[in-house]
Amino acid sequence: MKRFAFILVGMVVVIAMVGGGYAAQSKKNSAFGTLTAFENRNTLAVIDDKGYIMSPKALIYDKLGNKVSIDELELPAPVYIEFSYAPDGVIVTLLKVTPR
Repeated sequence: MKRFAFILVGMVVVIAMVGGGYAAQSKKNSAFGTLTAFENRNTLAVIDDKGYIMSPKALIYDKLGNKVSIDELELPAPVYIEFSYAPDGVIVTLLKVTPR
């Protein structure tokens, strides 16, 4: 019986650790910067001379709050971004042009 309880407690600890890892990866971060270019077929945004991967599902808004495509943005532009860290790099999930 003690062995079963030990295994059960061990499994709960492992599940909690794995779940916590996923929660840490999905945490959203935010920043302000200047968007100067899109590269690699618009999959990479250059913001303050750093490369950020654009998520295919990223939401993009102009300075009026209208949802737009990457091609409609006038560069350079001051932006607010929300992003998360991933093994491949920093992934942008939200990009909003801010008023100057």
